Amino acid sequence: MFKIRTIITIALNIILIVGFYSCSFPDDFIQPTSTYKESAIIGDFLYQVEGDILSTFDISEPSALKLIDEQQLNARIESLVSFSGVLFIGSGGSLISFTINENGLPVEDNIVTQMTFSTDQTECDQLSITNDIAFVALIDHNHINNLCNRSNNTNTVQVYDIESLSNPVFLASINLNDVKDIATDAALLFVSDGSDGFKIYDTSDPSLPLEIYHIEDFSTNDMIVDKGMLIVAGPTELRQYDYSDITNLRETSRIEL
Repeated sequence: MFKIRTIITIALNIILIVGFYSCSFPDDFIQPTSTYKESAIIGDFLYQVEGDILSTFDISEPSALKLIDEQQLNARIESLVSFSGVLFIGSGGSLISFTINENGLPVEDNIVTQMTFSTDQTECDQLSITNDIAFVALIDHNHINNLCNRSNNTNTVQVYDIESLSNPVFLASINLNDVKDIATDAALLFVSDGSDGFKIYDTSDPSLPLEIYHIEDFSTNDMIVDKGMLIVAGPTELRQYDYSDITNLRETSRIEL
């Protein structure tokens, strides 16, 4: 039986990106373990990472997802994002980009050492990319024997110009309280700030992010954004907001978990 987190993960991705409202899951579908950013959709294909395995599913018929490919990568994988038809995968020590071939299968294209971004970055940190700008959330991981622990607590989002992937340029740093997750939509940056709720920033000037909303009446862990719709997940509830008019952010629904 799938956990509620798994159902939310896949259902939201399909509802938001593919537009279908019901689906069934194959027996070999891997349950995500830590964050909604373990899956991404490009066209008729869903890509999922778990451990060091990158799986590709055909979702052209959403009532029956079909596993069509698995690749074993030489590093533990924590997260992935898609941008302009390219998969970016955060792994232990590297940022790996994959182009998608004519069959929907990912083909390794480029590897950039994560230390290029920041010596503070670990494989557990979240990455979001829009245009030529990368946002890296340096998350405070406080787990015994966790490879993602740092000597210093960080809780910041760092902003980089990645027009040249091999030579990212640092632009800005946003100080936060309990950052858990980030997402982007054009010039908007969405931040799940844990016990401090969530925040939205205008990054029209990426070197000077401007906070335009701070919703602080509930704790948040994860978020998904798409086409004016924001879904924020906390430990006990799921909320949906309409940001199609960014001057008038509206809560449209909430679900108790």
